[in-house]
Formats: sequence, structure tokens, C-alpha cells
Amino acid sequence: MPPTERTEQSKQNNILNYCQFEYNYSEMNLGHIAKILIFIGIAIAVLGGILFLLSKVPLLGKLPGDIIIKRENFTFYFPLATSIIASIVLSIILTIILKFISR
Repeated sequence: MPPTERTEQSKQNNILNYCQFEYNYSEMNLGHIAKILIFIGIAIAVLGGILFLLSKVPLLGKLPGDIIIKRENFTFYFPLATSIIASIVLSIILTIILKFISR
């Protein structure tokens, strides 16, 4: 076999070896994925509960500085003051959490 045929054959073998793969279910850690999915589900439930409770706060969304424009067939609502207050509160909460985590 001439050298060029040998290199062509080895290239084809390398491509075939690269393209072939086997699923090894014993190496897949499904328990880890399950824990992540459970954590995401709990986080969504907690966030839903927080949003439900925040809807009961009487001033939230009706602060001075919130922009409301009402026309006949059109209503524009931009909660500027509420957004600023929410940003400040979340920044403080996340700063406190990150300080406790980094210790």
C-alpha cells in the first residue's frame, strides 16, 4: 500500500472514530439534573408567592412619580417611582445576601 493510501485510510478511520459515540447512561448524573429542576421549581413558586403578596400592597404602582396617561381608547402606564424604589430595595437585599455568601 503506498503512503498516500495509508494516510487516506487513517484519515477515514479518524473521522469514523470521531463520529461514533456511545451513550453511557451510567456516567450521566440524572440526580444532579433533578436537583437543579427541583430548585428552579421552588424558586418559581417563591417568586410567585412574593408577587402575589406584593399585589396586595396598596401604594405599590400608585406612587407619586408613576406616569399614567389615559385617553379614550388608550392607557399608558409607566411606574417610574415604583421601579426606582424596587431597584433600591433589591440592590440592598442582594448586597446583604452576597456579603453573607462571601464570608
